[in-house]
Amino acid sequence: NGIFGNVSNSIKNLTIENSYIHGGTLTAGIVGALRSGGTLENCHNINTTVTLRGGNFFTVGGIVGQAQGAVLSCSNTGKIVANGKDANGISQAGGIVGLAGGSSISDCYNTGTVETDGSYAGGIAGNAYSNLKISNCYNTGIITGKDLNTGGIVGVMTSSGEVTNSQIENCYNSASINGQANTGGIVGLVGGTSGKGTVIQCYSKGEVTGTTCVGAVIGKQSNVTGGNTFKNLYYLDTVGIGAIGNGEDDESNNIMSTTKNLTSFKQFLEWIQDKLTTL
Repeated sequence: NGIFGNVSNSIKNLTIENSYIHGGTLTAGIVGALRSGGTLENCHNINTTVTLRGGNFFTVGGIVGQAQGAVLSCSNTGKIVANGKDANGISQAGGIVGLAGGSSISDCYNTGTVETDGSYAGGIAGNAYSNLKISNCYNTGIITGKDLNTGGIVGVMTSSGEVTNSQIENCYNSASINGQANTGGIVGLVGGTSGKGTVIQCYSKGEVTGTTCVGAVIGKQSNVTGGNTFKNLYYLDTVGIGAIGNGEDDESNNIMSTTKNLTSFKQFLEWIQDKLTTL
């Protein structure tokens, strides 16, 4: 459900504005499902509310419901609401993409609110799995999840039992992130029972609230021995909680609090580049 249903080619330079979209599984502002080999570039949702109906329905995004292709230079300012969830309680809602894997999301941003009745809510992607790279993205929209795995950039980075090489790089969050278990300023949960992920060069300054495993950067990292990689991650010291919510804090050059209040994504990019050149 969206302007387009299934897409396996390229869509460029498309904007939807001041509208309302309501549907079932795979609902989005622009494309319901972007298949492998497809590209979505310079597409924007301006103030369009996208809602997932209640019941056994899941996966909703401001731009794309499910992405197996590249999503480039896209943005969302509309409200995203997931009223439905599957039998496992999963909603999968993101400001840009609900569910993404085997693809890339780059140079995208979300300023709209994202609200889910179930698990997996993120400012850019609700669920990031299997060889996904998210780079140069930012979120300033309030994210609220009523169940597991809520994050400023990604709700969950891999599902239980899956092996992933997914990566988040050069991303920024300034919004409040509100969830239950596994809530983080950048990612709610990294790694599954056998999965792993990479999060590098990110910054979060938003307030983070939840019940258990609540972190300024990462809510929870699972399967620590599986090789999750964290490097050059920062959070504003006034957030008032530790970097990783399940007791694996790393106050070193990998994850550090900072007094630097970065007020924009542009400022963050300049600041992190300076940091990298002096390391």
